[in-house]
Amino acid sequence: MKNLLLAILVVALMATAVFAADQGKQLSVAPDLRDGFMILNYNGNNRWQTGIECVLVRSKEGGEEERAYLSHECRAENVSADPFSHPGDYEFVGISTWNGNYLIRSGSCFYGFNPFSSSRRNTFGPTYEKTSQIFLVSCKNREAHYLSFDEALELLQQNFGNGYKKLYIKATFKRSGYKYTIYAPANYINFPSADNVTKKYLQPISGYVLYEDSGRFFISYIVCHITDSLPTVIQFKVRDKASFVSTKEPHGITYPIFHIFDKPIFSKFFVMEGFYRTERMGPEEAQCEFFYY
Repeated sequence: MKNLLLAILVVALMATAVFAADQGKQLSVAPDLRDGFMILNYNGNNRWQTGIECVLVRSKEGGEEERAYLSHECRAENVSADPFSHPGDYEFVGISTWNGNYLIRSGSCFYGFNPFSSSRRNTFGPTYEKTSQIFLVSCKNREAHYLSFDEALELLQQNFGNGYKKLYIKATFKRSGYKYTIYAPANYINFPSADNVTKKYLQPISGYVLYEDSGRFFISYIVCHITDSLPTVIQFKVRDKASFVSTKEPHGITYPIFHIFDKPIFSKFFVMEGFYRTERMGPEEAQCEFFYY
């Protein structure tokens, strides 16, 4: 009888320990970028299902978290037997944010030949549009395994010898009174070879991700430079409009002339859209972690 009671007690203690361990694991979570999805135009006749490319989270001190979700990009298409007969030559994404839903389009086709009519209207109108479309978002938190710097570096240098794990990043920084967190796949990671004993670094780059500036959302790439001894550096390469002249290297005898007339004349005619803008986060406010599901 005593042995039976002792066995029951041991089993109960083991179950409690397992439950406590499971509860502890549940504290390490991340938005479900692996199985999460969005359905755009949910209130329309034709719906669009897509994966979620990144989740942008922001919060103020003591405030609740707000989340924005970025869809996968798509080329303009018709739903027909001739899909690319669509007259538009552009790419677009959908984003579900704390300010509503938006469609962001990219392409020089949005900028017309007439510089005077273009200057009298908001040229961003066709490319950045708040929409009445309903976006269905399914992206709950799920358990995530976070890695230390050394653990992530070891996985990469050992070629995932114990089995491949798709890595993701959680990048945090502060801007305009908010704390921002970006969850995104680590699609590319720079790291030293195992033979390189002089440097220990990790540099993931991921895109597309969302970047917010003054209440406006931009498509961007994010890159993080992480070492075992120096503060983390985070930079964004943001897609924005720019004049053709401003994208050229300042070389040649004609460049000063073009530069002088760029703002009053050329920038009205020759407008481009691309990843021309770089935003840098101070290393004292930046942090980047790796995780997998």
